[in-house]
Amino acid sequence: MIENNINCNIISCPIIMHRLLISCCLIFSWTIVFSQFNADDALHKKKIYTSLKEALKTPSSVYRLDLSGSGGSKLSKEISKFSNLQELRLMYLNLTELNEELKTLGKLEIIDLSGNPRIDWDIAFDQLVALPNLHTLLLKDNELKELPSSIASFKKLEHINLNNNELVKLAAIDQLSLKTLWVAENKLASYPTNINKITSLQNLNLAKNGLEELSDEIKDLTALKTLNLEENNLQWLPNPLDLLRELSVLNLSSNVQMNWPYAFKQMMRLINLRTLYLRDNDLTEVSFEPGGFIKLEALDLSGNSALDWDNTFAVLGTAPELMELHLENNRIKGLAASIQQIKKLSYLNLNRNRIVHLTKSLQENEELKKITLNRNKLKELPKEALNLRQLEELELNENQLTQLPEEMGKMSSLQVLKINKNPSLNLEK
Repeated sequence: MIENNINCNIISCPIIMHRLLISCCLIFSWTIVFSQFNADDALHKKKIYTSLKEALKTPSSVYRLDLSGSGGSKLSKEISKFSNLQELRLMYLNLTELNEELKTLGKLEIIDLSGNPRIDWDIAFDQLVALPNLHTLLLKDNELKELPSSIASFKKLEHINLNNNELVKLAAIDQLSLKTLWVAENKLASYPTNINKITSLQNLNLAKNGLEELSDEIKDLTALKTLNLEENNLQWLPNPLDLLRELSVLNLSSNVQMNWPYAFKQMMRLINLRTLYLRDNDLTEVSFEPGGFIKLEALDLSGNSALDWDNTFAVLGTAPELMELHLENNRIKGLAASIQQIKKLSYLNLNRNRIVHLTKSLQENEELKKITLNRNKLKELPKEALNLRQLEELELNENQLTQLPEEMGKMSSLQVLKINKNPSLNLEK
């Protein structure tokens, strides 16, 4: 599923039944599956201590400690008192070194040292290797130019985040039994072929590296589930891509030089592909064929304004499981009638377009539960939306609405209406 996190203050509206909620504050951001490491469920439920002073009151009951941004160039020696510590976050502290006491944390599983570029990483890695249960290492924003040779000595390391560094190669990375490898926003001159030896790899992020091609041997990553290649200079997808039978999430956004007719043929052979990102690619045609994309559930075509939407919706209708469609920033003025061919559509994102009104055909999409129409040119609530019996959420922020119809009180399924920044909207009538 393609997700967007929304944080807002909710107030009740006197014009509509008490069950309906109206949001007057919206913060919109994309969250992709590669966005963060999560602790296992049991650890995730435990309290995060953010004060060393508070944590030292009951050190044996501290499992998660976050001292990020607390200042100081050295790690306190009192860290050794946390004998049960499993997660330690030391982000953006401007540390110059770790200390020997760190080695006493025998139960530590996760450590985040992002944003500490002054550390001598050769020395630090020798200390980190001594942690017998360390499985997750986060090192983004550290100006790393190369990986210390001791990286090969991590026995249990499964997840590593090296985003936003200055790496040109990934020496010895193939000596690890990784499940997750993030190397976005580095300086990789070419695809690191030694990655192909990490047959345990499930999540790979190589976004924003300027890569021009992939290796055919990527086929050896048979456990791969998510692959992020956003914002590179790829022109071709490798022939044996279909051997990635577990791949369910693929991000090819911002690869404008890609041979897209050929790429679509390759992607259609990914038998378990469920989520596909194709944002900002200047696409002129979307090529689906019957029998292809049979499990595709979520598609992002935002930022492809040259597409013929009547034809595109008809083509997308051949993907039998498609439920989620993102079409932001496409200069769309009205929806083509062919959208009704996407039978299972339940979430439609039309933010940042030029829509004045919707077509009546939208009411044929009976499965729709959520529609977002933020930052369009709507002057009245779409009547078509009022006829969608399963609609639960409707976002109309930053439009030109003047009033809400009384019929909204009859929409039994509607739970959330968001109408922030409609300056002429009168809620008292």
